[in-house]
Amino acid sequence: MAAARAHLLSAGALLGLLQTPPKLWLQGERDEDAAYIDRLIEARQAARQAKDWAEADRLRDVLSAQGVEIMDTKDGISWRRV
Repeated sequence: MAAARAHLLSAGALLGLLQTPPKLWLQGERDEDAAYIDRLIEARQAARQAKDWAEADRLRDVLSAQGVEIMDTKDGISWRRV
């Protein structure tokens, strides 16, 4: 049963599904919390400034898996849900 659950969650992560605990999802408290996303973006920015490209890429992947697109521009960083 544990292996099936792990496989399902892994497949869900690829599709951007099943990422929020059921209790929170049912309460409407999805990962759409902008403060949480902003913290991840700030951590990514700090990694980029430290030239820790692997960590910056990892954080971009975390955000992407949650349906967040990062846009790096000359004016700064913005994001949107996709």
